Amino acid sequence: MSNTSNTQDYAIVVHGGAGSPRDHDDGCRHAARRAVEELGISADALEAAIAAVVAMEDDGRFNAGSGAVSCLDGATVEMDAAIMDTRGRLGAVACVQGVKNPVLLARTVYGWIDDGMPLAQALERGVDLFDARVPVGLIAVSRTDAHAHSNQDMPNARIVAS
Repeated sequence: MSNTSNTQDYAIVVHGGAGSPRDHDDGCRHAARRAVEELGISADALEAAIAAVVAMEDDGRFNAGSGAVSCLDGATVEMDAAIMDTRGRLGAVACVQGVKNPVLLARTVYGWIDDGMPLAQALERGVDLFDARVPVGLIAVSRTDAHAHSNQDMPNARIVAS
């Protein structure tokens, strides 16, 4: 945090999930430090939160990203991620596979939807960029964006709106 008169107090809270052993606390502290570093760079709370989540996704001890547990079949790993800003805009993905950092995929989709890119095109670009399998229709957007994208964009889709 800078020493200017415009600074605001803030708190960063990171947890490793229900039942995480105490020897994982260092991973939570590392994630919180990454958030503080990002705040110093961008002064953006959303980017700071994403930085913390990326740190946890990169730490194989947590049930996220590289540490995500498999589905009931014992082999498939599907992950969800969502971000939301104070204006109520959000981006989310569900059941993604083969993605190291699902929160970055949610962040990318969030940005494309805000730029007015058609939802189906955003999904296609996300799949190409992240070499991931994103099931059609498992994406959340703001209510405004959901109304802007009909099922003609994605005939088999179910758009979840906040």
